[in-house]
Amino acid sequence: MNNKQKMACHRSLLAGVCIVVFSAVAARADGTVCDLHTFAPLAPDGAFPWSTLIQGADGNFYGTTEAGGPSDAGTIYRVTPSGVLTPMYSFTNGIDGAYTRSGLVLGSDGNFYGAATYGGSNGVGTVFEMTTNGVFTPLYSFQTNGIDGQYPGAALVEGADGNFYGTTHWGGSSGQGVFFRITPRGALTNLHAFSGMSGDGGEPTAPLILGRDGNFYGTSSEGGRGFSGTVFKMTPQGTCTGLYSFTNGVDGAVPEAALVQGTDGNFYGTTSGGGTYYYGAVFKITPSGVLTPLYSFNNGTDGGSPHAPLVQGANGNFYGTSQGSSTFSPGTNSIGTVFELTPGGSLTTLYRFTNGCDGANPIAGLVLGSNGNFFGTAEVGGVIAWGSSIGEFGRILPGNLGWGTVFTMTPGGQFTSLCEFPGESEGANPGAGLIQATNGCLYGVTERGGTNDDGTVYRMAWDGTVTPLYSFTAGSDGAVPLAALTQGTDGNFYGTTYEGGPSGAGAVFKITPAGVLTPLHTFTNGTDGGNPMTSLIQGTNGNFYGTTTSGAGENGYGTVFQITPAGVLTTLHTFTNGSDGCFPTGLIQAADGQFYGTAEDGGTNGNGTVFRMSPGGVLNTLYSFKGAADGAAPAATLTIGTDGSFYGVCSEGGTNQYGTVFRITASGALTPLYSFTGTNDGGYPQGPLVLGTDGKLYGTTESGGTNGSGTVFQITTNGVLKTLYSITLQEGGPGSYSALVQATNGSFYIACEGASVAGFTGTVLRLIVPPAFQSITATGSSSALAWAGQTGQTYQVQYSSSLTPAGWTNLGSPVTAAAPIINATNARPASAQGFYRILVLP
Repeated sequence: MNNKQKMACHRSLLAGVCIVVFSAVAARADGTVCDLHTFAPLAPDGAFPWSTLIQGADGNFYGTTEAGGPSDAGTIYRVTPSGVLTPMYSFTNGIDGAYTRSGLVLGSDGNFYGAATYGGSNGVGTVFEMTTNGVFTPLYSFQTNGIDGQYPGAALVEGADGNFYGTTHWGGSSGQGVFFRITPRGALTNLHAFSGMSGDGGEPTAPLILGRDGNFYGTSSEGGRGFSGTVFKMTPQGTCTGLYSFTNGVDGAVPEAALVQGTDGNFYGTTSGGGTYYYGAVFKITPSGVLTPLYSFNNGTDGGSPHAPLVQGANGNFYGTSQGSSTFSPGTNSIGTVFELTPGGSLTTLYRFTNGCDGANPIAGLVLGSNGNFFGTAEVGGVIAWGSSIGEFGRILPGNLGWGTVFTMTPGGQFTSLCEFPGESEGANPGAGLIQATNGCLYGVTERGGTNDDGTVYRMAWDGTVTPLYSFTAGSDGAVPLAALTQGTDGNFYGTTYEGGPSGAGAVFKITPAGVLTPLHTFTNGTDGGNPMTSLIQGTNGNFYGTTTSGAGENGYGTVFQITPAGVLTTLHTFTNGSDGCFPTGLIQAADGQFYGTAEDGGTNGNGTVFRMSPGGVLNTLYSFKGAADGAAPAATLTIGTDGSFYGVCSEGGTNQYGTVFRITASGALTPLYSFTGTNDGGYPQGPLVLGTDGKLYGTTESGGTNGSGTVFQITTNGVLKTLYSITLQEGGPGSYSALVQATNGSFYIACEGASVAGFTGTVLRLIVPPAFQSITATGSSSALAWAGQTGQTYQVQYSSSLTPAGWTNLGSPVTAAAPIINATNARPASAQGFYRILVLP
C-alpha cells in the first residue's frame, strides 16, 4: 500500500470509516492498514506548542504546534477541558504552510483563521481558514521579497468590519515587516510597512489587539528610537502612531507579546528583556503613550524572560507566564513560572515548572476558560521514553527532549497537567500484543512512558482513542511490561513485567478493567525465576501458568511456573540447557489438558525445542530443532490449528536462514511449511501466529518486506504464504512478544514498538484483510454473489456499469458475515456489462 493510499485510509478513519475497495475485475492480494494511534514522535499530535490557546464555542480549546505531525511541519489540535487531545490538521509544508508560531482566532462566521510562519507557494508563510471539524483551506501565500511581507509570526485579529488584520515579521518596503488586512476569502491588502527606525519600530512578532476605540494596538520587538522595540497604535486604514520606544532600562526591552486592555482602559504588557535585572519586565501604558514600569523579573523564584501576553482575571489581577532563561537545565528558577500581578505591580509566583510531566518554558499566554480556570501550554517538557532495547542503555529521564504540555490552573495556583505531546501518560513503545476484552475494548501495555517512565496499561477504543489506566512504579507492581495481558474468568486482567520489584527481576500483577492494580508476586531470580517476557495463560483449574527467562540465578535458563489468582507461585520446571532446552517462550494448553511450548535455545542440537508439560510439572521434549530446513530458535508461543496440530515460527534457520513456519503434532512429528527469503515475504519471524476466523494463520516478521522493517503475512495450513503489509520504519517492527489479535469486527490489530533510532515510539495498526470474490452468478435481473471474508466483518456490495468514481451505487443493505464465506443476492440494473465491488465497513 503506497503512502497516498495509506493517508487516504487514515483520513477516512478519522471521519469514522475506513474503506478498502476491491472489485471482481481488479482484485488485490494485500491487506490494508490504518494507523489507529501513535504513541510518540514523529510527534503525530504535534510538538512545541508555541501559541496561546483559544476556546471555541463548543467549550474545547484549540491551538497550534510549531513542529510534529506526519510531515513534522506542525499541527492544529483540539484539547478538551479534561485533557483529551485530538489532532485536527497536520501541515505538509506545501501550499498550506508550515511551522506556525501563532495561535488561531475564532471568526464571527464560526471558523478559525490563522497564519503559518513558513511554507506556502513561496516558502515564506500563509494565511489559512479551518472549520471546527478540521476542513482546512489555504487563503493566501506571501510573496518572496514582496511588499506584502514575509514570515507572519503572530495571530490574526478580526476587525469590526469582519476582515482580519495581522503583521509579518519581515518583508515590506523596508524589510521590517508589514501590517495587512485580509478578507475571509483571501484578498490581502498591504496597509503599512514598518520602518524599523522611527516610532513604529520593526519586526513585529506579537498579535495586535483591537482597542475599545476601534484602533489596533501592538508591539514591535525591534527598532524604535531606543532600538529596543516599541508600542504603537494603528488605524484600520494603516495610519501608524508610535506611542513608546523602549530604552532597555527599567521599562524593559524587546516586547514579544500582545498587549491586553485592562478594565481601567489602559494597556498592560511584558518585555522579554530589560528591566532592572535584564530578565524582562511588566508595564502599563495609557492609550496616549504614557508608560509605567510595574515589575522587573530577577530570574529567581519569580522567573524570568516573559514572552507571553497577560490575561486579566475576574478578580482584576493579571496572570501570565515567564519562559525562564534556560531550556533544558532543570533548575527551580530557570525553566518558567506562572504568576499573578496586581494592577499596582505586586507579583506572586503561583507555579514553578519542573521540566517533568508539567513541562517547561511556557512561551504562550494563558487563556481564561469558561469554567473560571486558566489554560495554557508549555513549549517543551513532558515525559518522552525513547525505548532503548531491554538490557541496554538507561531509560531517558523525565523532561529530557519532551515535546510540550497542555495544563490548567485555578486562580489560586492549583496546577494540573492535562496532556503531554504526544501523550506521555499513554506510555511509549507498545511492543506487547493487544487483547480484546469481554467488554469489546482492546487492552494493552507499553514498555516505557507513563508517570514514572516504567510503562503503562492502557485501554483503546475502535477509533484509536487511548485511555491510560495505570503507570508502573518499579516497586512491587514491577516495571517494563513486555507481554500481552490475559483476561481471567473473573473479568480481571493478569500480566507480568520484565523489570521492577525489590530484586529488579519483574513481577506478576492483577489489574481491573478500571485500572486498579494488585501486585501478586515479585520475582527474586532465585528458584522462582525472573524477568518474564511472555503472557500468562489460565489453565482449566483456574490457575495461571507462565515462563521466565532466567532462574536459579541471573544466569539461569528459565522456568515454568504456576500462580494462583491470589498470588501463590509454584515453580514447576527449571530448564537445564540440556535436552529440555533453555529460555522458554509462552505456553498453550491443549484439549488433552497438557501444556505445550517452545524453548528458544538448547536441546539436542542447540537450536531449541518443542516440549509438553503436565499441569504438575512433568516435562517431555517432543522435538529438537536441527537448524536446517526445520528452522532454529523457535521464538514464539505455539498456536493450535483447526486440525488440532500446533503451528509456530522459528526466527532463524530454514532453507534461506531467515526463519520458518512449521507444524508439529502432539506426538512430535514436525513438518516445515515455509522458509522465509528475507525479501518481500519478510525475515526473522518472532511473533506468534494467530488463527483467523477463515481458518488461515496470520503472523509478522521483524525484517524484510518493501520497507525492510518487517511484514504482516497470511499462511494456509499447507504452507501457501501471502504478504499482506510491509511495516514502515516509523511503525517499527513488532517484537518477539507482540502478536496480532483478531477482533470481533473481523479486523486484526497489532501494537508496533517503534524505531528507537529514529525517535518513533510506537503505533497501533488495524489490518483489514480484503474480501475475495468466489463466484458471481447472474440470473435474469439479479445476481448471486459469494466472497471470502472475515466472520463478524460488515460489507457493502456495490454495482457500477462504467467504473467511474461517481458510478457506484449500493445494492441492498450492508451484510455482516456470519461465516468466512458470505453470500448475497442483489437486484442489478439491466446492462450489457456490470461491475461489482465489496466495501469493508467499520
